[in-house]
Amino acid sequence: MLKATSHKDKISQTTVYEWHKRFSEGRTQLEDNEGRGRKRKMRTSLTSSVEEALQADRRATVRGLADRFGASYGTVYRILTEELHMSKVKYIISIYFN
Repeated sequence: MLKATSHKDKISQTTVYEWHKRFSEGRTQLEDNEGRGRKRKMRTSLTSSVEEALQADRRATVRGLADRFGASYGTVYRILTEELHMSKVKYIISIYFN
């Protein structure tokens, strides 16, 4: 039974062709494979450099660290949050209690 849908609920023709191709190749699910997409190139040396710079100057900003190391704002932010597990609250607490 067909039902009327809004344009937001419609699936593009390209998506339908991609699904058809995947199922023709033997796939049984619509979910993407792990590892698809652009790979991150976060160097461990950059992570350790950012960590050392923060230990030397706890008031350093993400933008300042990015400029200092020639990295993007997003890369430095990812290093701080994902690699070093830092947040603004942890940062502020470490300033006042260390």
